[in-house]
Amino acid sequence: MTVTALFAGLPGRAVVIENVGVWQVSWMQTTDSTSYSKNFTAAEQTAIKNSLLTWDNLIGDTPVRQVQLQLGWSALGAGVLGQSSNPLLGNYTTAYTFTELTWREAYSFSPSSYGYNSDAAITFGTGISWYTGSGSPGGGEIDLASVALHEIGHTLGFTSSYNNATDKWSNVGITTWDSYLRDVNGNQPLANSTGTPGNFAAINSTNPVTFVGVNATAVNSGINPGVFTSTGTGYMGGSSLVHVNYPSDPMYYATYYGAVNRTPSALDLAILKDLGWTIVPEPAMAMLLLVSGTLLLRSRQRRPPETGH
Repeated sequence: MTVTALFAGLPGRAVVIENVGVWQVSWMQTTDSTSYSKNFTAAEQTAIKNSLLTWDNLIGDTPVRQVQLQLGWSALGAGVLGQSSNPLLGNYTTAYTFTELTWREAYSFSPSSYGYNSDAAITFGTGISWYTGSGSPGGGEIDLASVALHEIGHTLGFTSSYNNATDKWSNVGITTWDSYLRDVNGNQPLANSTGTPGNFAAINSTNPVTFVGVNATAVNSGINPGVFTSTGTGYMGGSSLVHVNYPSDPMYYATYYGAVNRTPSALDLAILKDLGWTIVPEPAMAMLLLVSGTLLLRSRQRRPPETGH
């Protein structure tokens, strides 16, 4: 059940708030901020709501309140389909996204207490030929529901506190996702550090990184799943260390024209179980959805702001 309301803001502004399952969605309009360059159509809203409810139906945890999600449209740059902004709150050992704290950890707080308007914000790129239906996109179209599913995955924990500028993980803490990362030499992330027991390997395609969660490894035929690091050009902000390294997976760093990935893979669900989520049903062996198309377009996650507590 969804309930829609219109809340008046500053003169000339109005934010449309809609409850979609566990989510409280703010559909940002061009009148809300100069950051937003387009309003949502009904078809776009339906495609995104389907992805929100897909995650909702697969997670058995009960949030302490509704998860506040801000959505909008903006020009993100050539080939960038979407980006997710997820503030982190940590205890100087472990850092969590606001969504993880609210939904999985049942930690009661208000984003405004830390200077934020929502638990997470997702921005979709304009200038893209978006497909919003339930069938198959054309050869020159990108499926909006698939990109929304991907970006929501980042709010659920596919994220890192690594800062490439300092080559360190945040002093606020490492994310639960980070805690399962291992480089080719067995080094792992550590808060306010370059890694332990040694420096986490240089981030490029010749130094593979894996995810060592028990559930993810079991679903992946006993092999630690690969984590995307680079295409060979060094660290890629918003892409490196926050995606799995399988092109057919919904949580890969890129997608293609005509691709459809509207359901998380068995690997994605197993990773979330390793992160501490209750998954309904239990992750099981399953084939990953195939993608096809002709042009690679990046889907990235914006590095989150951080705050301690």
